[in-house]
Amino acid sequence: MRQLMLNINDQKLEAALNSIAKEQSKDVTDVIINVLQHFIKQKSQIPVKKLDPFRHSVQIQYDVEEDLNEVKPFAEVKNSAKFGQELREQLWRRNY
Repeated sequence: MRQLMLNINDQKLEAALNSIAKEQSKDVTDVIINVLQHFIKQKSQIPVKKLDPFRHSVQIQYDVEEDLNEVKPFAEVKNSAKFGQELREQLWRRNY
């Protein structure tokens, strides 16, 4: 752990930090640490465009040359995106 000393030379910044600390009933140093943690967290996230799985998926096609009449894994799955979403939701509910 490292101890740092911070000098705030901007009166507007100091007033804003004091105001936030008063609103949150926290010490100014705790507010500064929270702001720094938030900033670092935002910078570490990779900006990724979220895609709609229902628009960016394809129906599963099974190309099989040998006779597998009795073996049809996931044959009931008609929409792979919806199936995947339901699996994630079931897993989420089970663990949390």
